Amino acid sequence: MDGDPADQAAWAAIQDVTRDPAACLQATLASVDPGAAASPAIQQLRDGRVGLLITADLILAEAAASTAVAHPDLRVAIVDAPVTRVAPNLTALQFRHDQAGFLAGALAGLMTRTNQVGGVYGLETASIHDFRVGFENGVRAVNPVIAQDAAHRLLAAVEPAGARPFTDPDFGRRQALAQLARGADIIFAAGGETARQALVAAAGAGRWCIGAGEDAYRTVPLADACLLSSALTDVRAAVSAFLRDAARHRWPASGSVTFGLENGGAGLAPFHALDGQVPAAVRTRLASIRAQLLDGTLSTGAFAAG
Repeated sequence: MDGDPADQAAWAAIQDVTRDPAACLQATLASVDPGAAASPAIQQLRDGRVGLLITADLILAEAAASTAVAHPDLRVAIVDAPVTRVAPNLTALQFRHDQAGFLAGALAGLMTRTNQVGGVYGLETASIHDFRVGFENGVRAVNPVIAQDAAHRLLAAVEPAGARPFTDPDFGRRQALAQLARGADIIFAAGGETARQALVAAAGAGRWCIGAGEDAYRTVPLADACLLSSALTDVRAAVSAFLRDAARHRWPASGSVTFGLENGGAGLAPFHALDGQVPAAVRTRLASIRAQLLDGTLSTGAFAAG
């Protein structure tokens, strides 16, 4: 575990459940320093004879999956990370990033005053892809001006592959400022520290922004003044639900569990300090879109499972 909000949310969920006497669970934490090998931390837990290993970190995902294959007596759960292996004792906890992104895009498309919005993204993993495509389709769904000229009015910058995935604040800041200079008045950002600095750049320029993953109002205080909302994927709620089932020896037969609007795993964060600037008509439209996503009459156009 490092300082990533997903790690922190997963550990908070574990603590929530272990404090419940009915769950009868105990927990051990292993940490991995940035840039360090993951295998020693996995082995540390393995040597401690844990029965269930959970990781919410991309760094640990592959090593955890390999451990599941090598040790069929150990249950392993990988949270919000690609799973390339299959084993009966391996579970993937997935999220509908596309649903959260679509709602965020609808919010941006309804709130923009310039009919131009931007997006700054970390390295395009499956989750970042779903955030991005969901967001862009949400904007198009509610804003015909942008939809008719998306090439010029719907801006996007995706972090290239390199040595600093999700941890390139200069890229995030630089791309956000470039999009603002081109007329965007709302910046959506998803993907670790790269995205967080894009939000801060929007705040410094006096424009609106929308976070992704965690509620950025809690984790990026320098962006609070510009933060309309965040496209939420609730790791804490998901891990808590999974653990409570695990305590009852209930395991998903399919090897994966998906958390979205229907079970509280995805959605929009509160408007917080900007609550008074979101008109009633926008709230009503967002509620209608949410209902349509839930009943299947509206598609986000993206969901990269696994």
